[in-house]
Parts: sequence; C-alpha cells; structure tokens
Amino acid sequence: MLNREHIHPGDRICAAVSGGADSVAMLLLLYAANALPRNALGVGLSAVHVHHGLRGDEADADLAFVETVCVRLEVPLHVLHASVPDRVAKAREAGQPETVEEAARNLRYEIFRQLIAEGHADSILTAHTLDDQAETVLMKLLRGAWTEGLSGIHPVVIVPNAARPGKILRPLLSARRAELEEFLRNNISRGAPTPRTPMRRLPATAFAITCSQSSANTILRSIRRSRISPNSPVTMRLAGKWNSAAFSPKFCSQVGRCAAAAEQ
Repeated sequence: MLNREHIHPGDRICAAVSGGADSVAMLLLLYAANALPRNALGVGLSAVHVHHGLRGDEADADLAFVETVCVRLEVPLHVLHASVPDRVAKAREAGQPETVEEAARNLRYEIFRQLIAEGHADSILTAHTLDDQAETVLMKLLRGAWTEGLSGIHPVVIVPNAARPGKILRPLLSARRAELEEFLRNNISRGAPTPRTPMRRLPATAFAITCSQSSANTILRSIRRSRISPNSPVTMRLAGKWNSAAFSPKFCSQVGRCAAAAEQ
C-alpha cells in the first residue's frame, strides 16, 4: 500500500495526521516500514497536526488523539494552530474570497512549507488515496473540465524555497480506502490506536460504511434532493458508471449541486 519510491534513507519525513482513518493508517505504515529488520526506510519520522480552529470540542479531541498516538509510537509531533474563520473573513475583506475548505487547505500547505523552510522536514506526506484521486477527477468532469484540465492529485509536488527546497508526497495514491480500513482493523485487534474521527470519514471503528454500501445509491439520493429527474442524463451516467466506488457524503453533495447546475 505504501509507495516508497520517493522516500530515501536519511530523509526527514513528516506525516500530516488529522486523526482520520487514512492519515492514521499512513503513520502506522510509515512507522512499521521504518522499523523493519531488513530494508527499513531509514528515515527520520515525525508528524504534524494542524488545528484549524473549527469544530470545537471535536477538533480538540482529534488533537488529543493524535498526541496520544505519537506518544505511543515515540514519533515527534508538530502541533500548529490556525484560524480558518479569520482567514475566510480577511480574504473576503480583501476581495479574494475563499471557501472554508479552500482556506483550510491553503493554511495547511502554508504550514507544510514553513516546516520545510525551517528545516524540520525534507518532505511532508499526506494521506490522499486512490478514492480521493477518483473524486478529484470526477468533480472536475462535473464542473466541465476538458481533458487538459483533468489532472488529478500528483504523487510528488515540489515546494520551491530559496533556502530549503522540499516535497509534498502522497505515498497512498495507489491504495483504496477499503484497504486502509482493513489494515487498521487488523492492527486495532493487536492493540493499535483507533482513529477518533466522524463516521463520514470512515473510521476504523465503524466498518459498516463500506465500498459496497456507499457509492451510487448515496450519490443518487443527493441528486434526488437536488430535484433532478431520476431519468436525467446526469443521473443515469452516475448510476451506470460509479456503482462500485465509495464516495464521501461531502462529495455526493457536491455531485448533486454540480448535476443540478448541469441540468438547468
């Protein structure tokens, strides 16, 4: 599951851990690969958690969980606090509005660049999966992107910096969420920490949400809430093509909005 192609012995790598199932699985995979008796990664492993100033007690619980995991693994943890609401307000005042999601992502990547520039890491690793890749491409299709605009999530992104160039790596892009869930379920049975994360993010403690149960039906329900005809071309394409993939409720909601716009 873990792509080691761009990870080299002696690298200082920092795993971005939100507390969700994907990022916790990535941290455990990196930790295990670094402890192998033969062919170990041979890297300096640390983690970073960004508290976005959203979700109140739930976000505090995520932070506490990530701290507990890193203490148990003896992995150094960088904790950085940011205020997404403040950034959204300032961007609006400046006439360059950002959504909450955009602001959170931009803040995270600013923090990642800062960690690299300050010499804490050579690479920051994020837990994007094959499912994320599919969702990204599908959303671009629904928004009307042509082939030249359909690039997905890149496995390596160079972070330019005059003093210390670095990289953002996505070592799980070839892995499905279901594989990570299975990995976590097996490790939890042996005492590994359980991700503290909402059901919508597929935690290891709620495996009732599986690829076979989410997917097309959820997407179609979202479309019906958008008052699109069940026989519309968009609905039929969704039903016919995506009945074996698992998508997040947030993605399904976006699909509904985009499909509604496409039908107008």
